[in-house]
Amino acid sequence: MTISRRAGMWILVLGLVLAFLTPGVAAKGPAPRAQAGVSIENPYIKIVVAAEGTMTMGTTGGSPDVSGDENKRLLFGFPEASRTGFPSLRLIKGDKTIDIRLDELTPAEGPHIQGQAIVTRWQAEGILVTQEIGFFTNPYSGRPDMAHIRYTVRNQSSEALQAGVRCVLDIQVGDNDYAPFFLPGFGTTNREMSFEGGSIPDYYKAYESPDFDEDALRGMGFARGFGLTVPDRLAIATWQASRGGGVGIFGTAWDYTVDPTAEIGDSTVVYWWNPRALAANAEYTVSTVYGLAGPAGGTAALSVPASVGCSVEPFELLLTVRNTSLEVLRNGSAMLGLPAGTNLAPGYHATVGLGDLAPGQMTTVSWQAQITALDPGNVVFVATVSFDNLPAPLTATATVQRPDCRPPTATPTPTLPYIPIQSPTPTVALTPTPMPPSEVPEPASLLLLLGGLGGLAAWARRHRRR
Repeated sequence: MTISRRAGMWILVLGLVLAFLTPGVAAKGPAPRAQAGVSIENPYIKIVVAAEGTMTMGTTGGSPDVSGDENKRLLFGFPEASRTGFPSLRLIKGDKTIDIRLDELTPAEGPHIQGQAIVTRWQAEGILVTQEIGFFTNPYSGRPDMAHIRYTVRNQSSEALQAGVRCVLDIQVGDNDYAPFFLPGFGTTNREMSFEGGSIPDYYKAYESPDFDEDALRGMGFARGFGLTVPDRLAIATWQASRGGGVGIFGTAWDYTVDPTAEIGDSTVVYWWNPRALAANAEYTVSTVYGLAGPAGGTAALSVPASVGCSVEPFELLLTVRNTSLEVLRNGSAMLGLPAGTNLAPGYHATVGLGDLAPGQMTTVSWQAQITALDPGNVVFVATVSFDNLPAPLTATATVQRPDCRPPTATPTPTLPYIPIQSPTPTVALTPTPMPPSEVPEPASLLLLLGGLGGLAAWARRHRRR
């Protein structure tokens, strides 16, 4: 018996130590109580509601347009039932204001499936709050890949009062618990922001990619339109101060002041529907949606001639822009980047307005440009297309080949060693010295000579006979 008691004590201590050391508990505030959640799912998403009425959700098959987004988180805690995102109630009775976190109450009616939704009910101070979470057909994808979150507030008391609802969603997209946001009209952000009245954007997107990659998993929530109830206030906030800038929304029941300089460390979206008058037995309903983002915005393509030779005549660049989403792309503009050695023909401007582009609509922009550079190589043109409700511009590139258009260079004459040229020595014509003519014998002398020669010949004949 003693051994058994001692073993039980050690098991209890070990259990407490393991619970204390479990990773992630401190990161998200108080440890979520393990509860058997109630869930509904379809081929795209799964919604889970814990016993306290808190919700989480993620993908099943995800979007057919995105590869690799299956079985991923859209809210923290998925696929387990998690006590993170929660609703709150504010009551005003005369001069008394009462704020209640409904997840801290035991529901009057625990989560259960009713029709196509998970229903939870709370009672507090004579008010009945009914939460219904079901599927919603995404107007941008045409698929039931969003959660429709509805709150009905009913005054069960016999006196008039005011009642409002706040909804906190603990955003996590895929593995990114610090998911950055895009809001149309405001751009991309990872800072705390708050909007009221007419400044509230139509929707927000939360990204798994820190670089806002439209081909990765994206969450999306609506604030207005499609039969939903525009909140009186919408905020992008940090879940808990230890995980980012700002005070952190987790420890609050209603009021929260954002810090615009605070970088969000743990992404959260908060909706406020302010208290409104409720007579005895009167009620009202508010609703919003959150789930998968629709297909990414659009495409852009730039067409140019493959080559223009050495001509400096203008040629056409044709930009084609198509809206491939199911939302209107608003206030578009196209800008053509001109590389060095090029310019636009007179009358053309680098930036051209596109206006709005309806779903499936296509538009074109034409420029006339010329290449003045003479060097050979590829001339690359880049067109950038921006819309107010796209987080990143569309880009299109095209290349024109340019041959060597420089004038030919003359062949240089070889340089020979320098040899000085000497002037020729002038030839002097010599005048021969006249020689005196040989003396010609006188005729008498000649005859005497010939006679002597004849006598000599006769003498020679006589002596040869002897």
